[in-house]
Amino acid sequence: MQRRPSISRRMADIGVSIKVISTTCLRAVVSERSDASTGSRFSGLEKNRLIYCPNRVKQHTYQVRVDWTGNDGQGTSTYSGYRRDHVITAEQKTKIQGSSDPAFRGDGSRYNPEELLVASLSACHMLWYLHLCAVNHVTVLEYSDAACGLMQEYENGSGEFVRVLLQPKLKISPGDDRVKALALHTEAHALCFIARSVNFPVDVAPEIEEASG
Repeated sequence: MQRRPSISRRMADIGVSIKVISTTCLRAVVSERSDASTGSRFSGLEKNRLIYCPNRVKQHTYQVRVDWTGNDGQGTSTYSGYRRDHVITAEQKTKIQGSSDPAFRGDGSRYNPEELLVASLSACHMLWYLHLCAVNHVTVLEYSDAACGLMQEYENGSGEFVRVLLQPKLKISPGDDRVKALALHTEAHALCFIARSVNFPVDVAPEIEEASG
């Protein structure tokens, strides 16, 4: 019976050399040789890239509760016979009064899911940006964002977001590096958990002002 080649031998045959292997992490390095059959390099793996490292992946769980409060006595027996009102709660947090967009028979005085999605993108970007500024010696004194999301609705009633535009305006301390402050928005966008999770473009158009004095 012929013995199958080891994993390390099979990886070496395709140009991958094992650098570190343990029970918790496997790290591989791509060699510089080309594939003899195609002449192309194995660009799918970067040098020192982690191939399998489960213990280095952190997982976070977020729990919220949504309670519908729009039953006026007849439930959903008719399309127009119930309110879209609901309450979003999380442990030890203030309640959020929610509904649907007034275009979909909702209460305009309450937050709708679409607004909350745009708000999540804006807040996530802001928090990452402030963090990056703090560790890169850029002092932000003021920050606000007039974020806007565009959703399109189709004839069958379905819809989807096609773009969100973040428009952060901020003020930094006199003498701080304005070019760096601007560049950190790009890094914040690349790191934002929420922006990385959506399937539509999130554009960022920042304005930076240096404080006087």
